[in-house]
Amino acid sequence: MGVWLSLSVLGLLCLGASEAQLAGRLRGPARLAVLTGALAWGVLLVLGTEALSSLGWLTGTGVALFWTAGLAGAGGLCLLLLPEAAGKARWFRRPLGRAVAAMVAGAVLLALPVLGVALLSPPTTWDSQTYHMARVMHWAQNGSVAHYPTHILRQLHHAPAAEYAILHLQLLAGSDRYASLPQWLAMAGCAVGVSLIAGQLGARWRGQALAALLAVSLPMGLLQASTTQNDYVAAFWLVCLTVFALRAIAGELDTQTLLPAGAALALGVLTKGTVLVLAPPIVVWAALRLMVRKPAQTASAAMAMGLAVLALNAGPLLRNTTTFGAPMVRVAEQPGSAYGNELHSPPALLSNVVRNVSIHLATDVAGANDRLTAAIERLHASIGLDPSDPRTTWATERFRVRKPRANESLQGNPLHLGLIGAAAGLALLGRRRSRLRLEYLAMLAAGFGLFCLALKWQPYHSRLHLPWFVLACPLAAAVLEATSRRGRRVVLTAALVFLLAWPYALANEFRPWFGVRSFLARPRAEQYFVMRPVLREPYLDLAHRLEVLGVQRVGLITGHNDWEYPLWVLLGAPASGIQLRHVNVTNDSAVLALPGMTGHGEAFVPEAVVSLRPDTSGETLEVNGRLFRRQYRTGPLTLYLPVPGPQAAAATAMLSPP
Repeated sequence: MGVWLSLSVLGLLCLGASEAQLAGRLRGPARLAVLTGALAWGVLLVLGTEALSSLGWLTGTGVALFWTAGLAGAGGLCLLLLPEAAGKARWFRRPLGRAVAAMVAGAVLLALPVLGVALLSPPTTWDSQTYHMARVMHWAQNGSVAHYPTHILRQLHHAPAAEYAILHLQLLAGSDRYASLPQWLAMAGCAVGVSLIAGQLGARWRGQALAALLAVSLPMGLLQASTTQNDYVAAFWLVCLTVFALRAIAGELDTQTLLPAGAALALGVLTKGTVLVLAPPIVVWAALRLMVRKPAQTASAAMAMGLAVLALNAGPLLRNTTTFGAPMVRVAEQPGSAYGNELHSPPALLSNVVRNVSIHLATDVAGANDRLTAAIERLHASIGLDPSDPRTTWATERFRVRKPRANESLQGNPLHLGLIGAAAGLALLGRRRSRLRLEYLAMLAAGFGLFCLALKWQPYHSRLHLPWFVLACPLAAAVLEATSRRGRRVVLTAALVFLLAWPYALANEFRPWFGVRSFLARPRAEQYFVMRPVLREPYLDLAHRLEVLGVQRVGLITGHNDWEYPLWVLLGAPASGIQLRHVNVTNDSAVLALPGMTGHGEAFVPEAVVSLRPDTSGETLEVNGRLFRRQYRTGPLTLYLPVPGPQAAAATAMLSPP
């Protein structure tokens, strides 16, 4: 029941904003009001999370009371505005036509099976098992989003806004059944937003509907919308920012534009680090256009937006500063794993542009991939760079064009890349050139260039490209419509992307609807391990042993990339009363394990220790003065239990340095 309460708040906030717009309080289409309502919900989510955390009320009861108050407020707003809005509620001013209706229906049909996957299958993505969902469980256990000692520092310093939404759903529902909804809702919101952007770029109804269908049919988008990742959430806030930036460029430089724009930028920064490279071109473009007409207002607006970003991000920034000594930090958790480029030069930029584009040019034909790899290697030889140069390549990855795989980590967007490229060519060389569309194209190019300049290449970048592709869809739709005779090009494009999108909506590599690997045919507990089935039996066996032992305090020793989240699920923690805490931490977060730093007033002394590191050495280990001996090992998991009685004290004394 609690989850529906949360979703009702989202709906009522959007409805309240829509009715305000329809009553003349907010100028523009009703879709604009939906985005405004979503932004209000996002701000409320962040402020509520930080407030409840600071008061120690970040629990199921606290979150339910918070959203009850939000529901009452949104309902009151609707009742207040309903009489004034009566009779004015029209989303469309005229019949849309069969082609537009078919494209909208196509987008809905593609989104529905993805919603089914999101609701019926659990989180399975690698990053979800290591930090997206694991950090949510620590927050739920601690009743706070404060930093805690952990071997996986991404749980602390990565932007947390998407996980805040998951946390609320987790606390209200008591399970992770709704944990993937934020991403799916973001996809739906992006469809609404890109249709608006297409209209702002001059597209009529067909072009706007095509923009929505293009965004929904992105292969990476369809695969990621049913996960607990955060790239689609980041894309949604960037879409909102772009919508309001275009309104400002059109002359609507008022609070109804600036407040949502500031909220969108702040929420984007709080969601994903890639927003820091994709948002600046949008902001700079709008500022340059406005500075010519209204320099004083533009400067004031820029300062206000900067303050909004700082205010909404204050909690994570302060926590990072306390733990790591800097407000924004990207910790290299293994040699070479820093995300930022170490070489900034024209050849390095060209290298990254070519390699990032190649991700979306991969085919199922091995020979074609090999030939493309060889061509890119020859290009690198001509500019004097290694295509796997560690200064521009993440961790120990070696460059090659890999065969595409229908999962949320590796799938590219080849058809959409072709459409975007064709649209760019038509925008530049076609007869019906538009200054606004050319500027939008330049903004997209600057965003992709900044991405390639800032971040080391890795084969998993397609997921990080998702926001850029979403933002490119309205330009492609607007240009294709403007250059199409009688709309035939629009209809053919819509039919093509709709038909070719179904394999990604129905046949996710790890969570397909049909066949022997269908998620419908597997117990939920087994589905957590579909990416690493070799871990299933060791985790299940270890969880059973801990349950038989009846321990309530479990210490965790992990590597920087180990699967922590399945243990929480299998042990039913924290609802079962079992506590899981990282012990023997040696990184920057180790200070948080000191008495008084965890909020419990004393050091955590576990009743059992589980090591997820297969390289754990020694028969014994010491945790906060208590000696543990290895009792059991299966796969990469090791269970340590306390050495009983006086032997522990004697052994501890022997192990302690003089």
